[in-house]
Amino acid sequence: MEHVGAHILETTLVALAASGRQVLLALGPLALVTGALRLLERALSGRLASRLGWHSVLLTAWLGVPVHELSHAAACLLFGHRVERLRLLAPDSITGQLGSVDHAWDRRSLYQQVGRFFIGIAPLLGGALALLLLTLLLGPAPVRWPDLPDDGGLLSSLQSAGRLALDLAAAMFSPHAARSGLTWLYLYLALCIGAHMAPSTTDLRGSVPGLLWLLLFVLGSNLVAALLGADPSLAEHALLVALTPLLALLLTALVLDVLCLVVVVLVTALLPRRAA
Repeated sequence: MEHVGAHILETTLVALAASGRQVLLALGPLALVTGALRLLERALSGRLASRLGWHSVLLTAWLGVPVHELSHAAACLLFGHRVERLRLLAPDSITGQLGSVDHAWDRRSLYQQVGRFFIGIAPLLGGALALLLLTLLLGPAPVRWPDLPDDGGLLSSLQSAGRLALDLAAAMFSPHAARSGLTWLYLYLALCIGAHMAPSTTDLRGSVPGLLWLLLFVLGSNLVAALLGADPSLAEHALLVALTPLLALLLTALVLDVLCLVVVVLVTALLPRRAA
């Protein structure tokens, strides 16, 4: 009996350790990038509003907000939620809201409950996909999608994602690209998407119940895998394979947002601050 109890304890500890590593790999970098994107978005919108008025947010919101809300709506449909109202662009200077998706779900459905997490973070995924399509259509030709390094570690994954972002930035500001109108159109459209792809506080709050269910699912899966003697590193490598291109696009959005914030600060430096 003691042997059985020790085996159960060992299996549980292995599953907990594997779950912790997988959650850290999947959510750690995304949380950091999301936080940075939100800070840049607030700084950019705050600067524009203080110099040009609140409705200056429409300079980027006309494209970024519909992409944001459509991402929510697509995730709702994927996870079986009922979309009750979709407002792609409805700026409200009183509440600060730019758009919304009202949806309902069956609280007895585990699948739909887990889906609340993915619905909450959907703008990150939808914005990344929109940036990818935009890059393929209008982005600099020399940029090539990097392969995941052989060792598959988190640091290597971040380095691979960072190289794509830096390569893209370098290609955009090469002498040839800088003279092309398409480059500047690409930069502007990428900014519109990147400036609104971070989930809002409401989005994140609504995703928490789904995250808790997802964590329980991950732990349960790792318990089963540990009992069967499976290697948890296989799942971790698969996570990094999926995460690297997403991180590359999110880091690209970060780079573009930083560049745009610098440009906006310089352009509006001589404009007086508006009264609140």
